[in-house]
Amino acid sequence: MKLKTNMYHYTIDGVAKPIESTNADLRNSVICYQIAREEIEAGYVDRLAHDLRIAHDNPMASGGPGKVIFMAGGYDSDRRELWEIPEFVRFVRKAEEAKLCWLYFSDTDSGWMNVLLATRREGSVPVVRKSHMNLIPVDEEIMQATIDRQAEDFRKLCRIAGMRNKAASRAFRKAVKAVRK
Repeated sequence: MKLKTNMYHYTIDGVAKPIESTNADLRNSVICYQIAREEIEAGYVDRLAHDLRIAHDNPMASGGPGKVIFMAGGYDSDRRELWEIPEFVRFVRKAEEAKLCWLYFSDTDSGWMNVLLATRREGSVPVVRKSHMNLIPVDEEIMQATIDRQAEDFRKLCRIAGMRNKAASRAFRKAVKAVRK
């Protein structure tokens, strides 16, 4: 794992070892989390599940909500959107089995949650949402079920980050609003 540290910026490059506890304070940091194409195509979600775990010794959890910009590396030359790539869809679905709280970790401006939600639709006519990047198909029922499933874990992670209830509620509303826009 390469962990590059600037004053308030951490980059975690793909196909790396899981993040271990560190003395670094991630509260004022943005984390760029690279998921390598090799991990996606192999369906290797163990590192991601470890790094997004709900635990007091997880430095990414203690950093607070909305601090992670997820990137799927190795697909820049692919003309398809991520949700149209079968290997990415399989990877996300496998990661979902680990019950990750993407809503907590994902940067609210990144559009990552909508990309993930687009991978979960099957056979239904999706609602199309405009993000800052492109048009993303999102199924309203899937969106609500995902938010409902992740709500309790979001609150647990906020407690780990030492957030008061009022601040945690504001952060949750902000995350949900970002998904719904």
